[in-house]
Amino acid sequence: MVTLVILSINLIFGLLTTFSPCLFPLLPTYLAIISSSGNSLRKRTISVFALMLGVFIVFFVMSIFLNATISRFLILNYVTFARFQAILLILSGYLIIQKPSFLSKIQVPNKFYQLLYDHEDKPSPIKISFMLGLFYTIIAAPCAGGYFITIWLQTLGKSIIEQVLLILVFSIGVGLPFLVFSVLFPSTKSINIPGLGATSNRISIVVGIILILSGFYLFLTVYP
Repeated sequence: MVTLVILSINLIFGLLTTFSPCLFPLLPTYLAIISSSGNSLRKRTISVFALMLGVFIVFFVMSIFLNATISRFLILNYVTFARFQAILLILSGYLIIQKPSFLSKIQVPNKFYQLLYDHEDKPSPIKISFMLGLFYTIIAAPCAGGYFITIWLQTLGKSIIEQVLLILVFSIGVGLPFLVFSVLFPSTKSINIPGLGATSNRISIVVGIILILSGFYLFLTVYP
């Protein structure tokens, strides 16, 4: 059952992912691209929603795949399912706190960065935003892999409507900082990006510890 608490957690995960060290340096560049398209509030807003749509599509496709392949087996084997959840929660917490170096090898195709930084051709900000959403999981994976695993874990065994709701709220959390900054701070000079990233890191450590403790508790308390 999807509760308000779970939805709130997903929203927070989306916000923390956007402010992760892997992604927040991209925010000024994104805002520069949006600003170069003009001062139209409508264009900036549509661009952010395009970003959210890109994020949603990737997570929803992965959720459908996971539910079609392993969820039935896990649900029929409750103890295995619960312990699997516990292990993934512990892994998520570890990834959030430690950010293993092997994840840093994941890279975005060069064409994507060329398109982002090529201001001469002035590509559509809506197209750029949608592409950023699609590649979001790859860009943020080194710092936010734990959040992604937790989000996908929540969708296992859920109905399509519940999966849509869970992923939609996470996607909104991802897009909110982009929306707020593009509307209120069209100039990136007034944004303390490093400060936001540092605060996010501290919060992420707390979240990671909570996930690890929750994982151990679930693993030790589930019985056949």
